[in-house]
Amino acid sequence: MNKKDDGHHGGQNAGFSPTRRDLLKAAGGAGAAAVAAPLLGVGSALAAPDNGQGPGSGPDGGGTFGFPRPSSANQIWSVDYAGNLWPGLRNGPALFAMFFPATGIHVEEDGALKVADARNSVIRNISNLGDVTIFSGSVQQYPFKDGAASVATYNSPNDIARLSNGDYVVGDRENNAIRQVMPDGSVRTIAGQGNCKNRYNGDQADARDARLNRPLTLDIAEQSTGWHVRDTVYFADRDNFLIRRLVPNGDGTWALETVAGVPPTPGADPCGPLTYYPGADNGPASQATFRGPCGLVLSDDERYLYVAERDNNVVRVIDLMMGIVGTYAGVVMIGQGKGGYQDGPADSAKFNGPSQIDIDGGRNLFLADRFNHIIRKIKPSADPMKGSLVQTYAGTPLESGRRSGPADEAQFYEPWGLAIDRNNGLIFIGDTGNSRVAVIGPFQEIWSDFVQRINVARIAEYQALMAEYTDYYRGSPERSRRRPPYTGEGRPTEDDGL
Repeated sequence: MNKKDDGHHGGQNAGFSPTRRDLLKAAGGAGAAAVAAPLLGVGSALAAPDNGQGPGSGPDGGGTFGFPRPSSANQIWSVDYAGNLWPGLRNGPALFAMFFPATGIHVEEDGALKVADARNSVIRNISNLGDVTIFSGSVQQYPFKDGAASVATYNSPNDIARLSNGDYVVGDRENNAIRQVMPDGSVRTIAGQGNCKNRYNGDQADARDARLNRPLTLDIAEQSTGWHVRDTVYFADRDNFLIRRLVPNGDGTWALETVAGVPPTPGADPCGPLTYYPGADNGPASQATFRGPCGLVLSDDERYLYVAERDNNVVRVIDLMMGIVGTYAGVVMIGQGKGGYQDGPADSAKFNGPSQIDIDGGRNLFLADRFNHIIRKIKPSADPMKGSLVQTYAGTPLESGRRSGPADEAQFYEPWGLAIDRNNGLIFIGDTGNSRVAVIGPFQEIWSDFVQRINVARIAEYQALMAEYTDYYRGSPERSRRRPPYTGEGRPTEDDGL
């Protein structure tokens, strides 16, 4: 998950050299087309700019690789950013590479992305010039192992965030652990034991002694307040139905604390199953109940923590200063994939599998509404504990598919990951069912990002792939029709693997 604009996002800071993205934007639409035209050939989509607002007409049905023409430079669009048509593990140019699938995303200072590639059990890097590599992980799941980047193992990493010292923190879901990843990709465990699921042993002075139960999305405090210190790591301990945090001890270890939720308790047999307390009760944090919390993000002042709950199909909010939990948006509808779809006032809106969530500088929340196959926007009210209005921001409600173009015509397939680049407002989506990263934003912003995927050294691969993409971008009936839920490892079950 990306974080707030604190000087850590974008290549505009002193000391950073301009990226190809910067150069393309400086050149404008016509300049971008001029850069691309020698590569794509006469008559290509980008060889004939339309008054600087985007690709012009041409012989291939509009000259836009099958895209519709934008109505304006500021029209909100969604296009592929990285990932091929199929799941897999392949490095190279962004649109040549494969993921399986992309989930959590962190936006780097220079516009590069770190991506949790869940079932490949690695962390990938997408450079700001569009090259995909493995940043950390040995492409093995067993045994549970720390060490160098090429030695360490993950098991379905779900999200990644960055500490103030430049290290990363990864929610390693199926290892029931939180991992710290150094800039060279080496790994050490800071919470959890790599144990099997359905385990809980309370809060711990050293979080490595703790037992976690599918830790997911992370967010990291960037300031010290009356209720937390800088670099406190908040995360959803999903299957323990708890919101928890890691607090740095100052010696390289971390303490584990429960922020909200009712902890499970052992039965008469201390080695037997635990008793869990799922629910949707609001009130004091220690008495509030959750059901399948997934995504979370701190407000800009870091007083409020917003939580997307997959299995209650709502967005909750925790006032960290007062220790109070409320419902920010949505109507409680219990069950994975058993929510609904409805825009409108926040207290009557309906979601279906809200997953990762992020916030922009205007206090608007954006979330991946997974089983509705769309991206939602929640506008704030004057009360930070209550949302105002829920809107569909991108995607075709209730229709799964893979289609780029204007946001209201685009299609996703069970989107999960979501991160906002606060430097330019672009929203990056881990579109799990399509094994891709998509980008959403004003056409004039994302088209140059799409152009920069064209790497001179690999133009042959790009042209070959573009021929395969044509039907997808045009929204062929076969690809755009309603499709059954994404199975991945088999569906539906109580736990879908994400």
